[in-house]
Amino acid sequence: MKRITVVFLLIVLVLCLPLNASAAGSPLVVDDAGLLTSSQVQELNALAERISSEYRMDVVVLTVNSLGGKSAQSFADDYYDSHDYGYDGLILVLAIQDREWYISTCGTAIDAFTDYGLEQIGDIIVPYFSSGDYYQGFSAFLKESSRYMKSYALGQPIDVPGRGFGSILLVSAFIGLVCAGVAVGIMCGNMNTKRRQYDAEEYVKNGSFSIPVRQDIFLYSNVTKTRRPENNSAGKGGSSVHTSSSGRSHGGRGGKF
Repeated sequence: MKRITVVFLLIVLVLCLPLNASAAGSPLVVDDAGLLTSSQVQELNALAERISSEYRMDVVVLTVNSLGGKSAQSFADDYYDSHDYGYDGLILVLAIQDREWYISTCGTAIDAFTDYGLEQIGDIIVPYFSSGDYYQGFSAFLKESSRYMKSYALGQPIDVPGRGFGSILLVSAFIGLVCAGVAVGIMCGNMNTKRRQYDAEEYVKNGSFSIPVRQDIFLYSNVTKTRRPENNSAGKGGSSVHTSSSGRSHGGRGGKF
């Protein structure tokens, strides 16, 4: 009876433990291109597991020699979808022969990592990859991922500067200043009884001067054309979303290095 009780308690304990991608059998750092040492892979994987467990989003790093003819976006989406990673998470794929990188987001990570945020992360990690310092590049990616996840967990996702409550306060303050300036200007104007005269009618005696014929002659016209700005979503914030081959929604961004 005691043995059955112990086994039952162990089963309950295992079921209550939070599962991450590593526990499910898929490592979070996969170095198929052989860019890292075994100790570096272990360090990065431990950091990725800690971040994934803390924020309930899997953060994955994958290096490959080639994309196999796929686009970087499709390769990253398909790899994440076909492995035992959580619904919420992101993956960074680095393809050496193609000299391409891509970050694919899924689930809540789409909102946590906006287009602006992914662009900022890319600006940080690409110089490392270009110089061949892959370990530091992946370390920077994981640390930045943790920072963005933390901001999202606090209800303040990192997005285009000026968006959010702070910008509302600035706009409100500006409108208040404008309204106050208009009101003061009107009051000052009512206090000044002198008025500038723009013609001589006030100084001409009635009937002493008349112009029998009045005619307006149109001499020329000057037309200036300005190109209408195209509708562009850049700078508007948020995340662009696409659908992978498996039918799941993903966000993402990538480029050359």
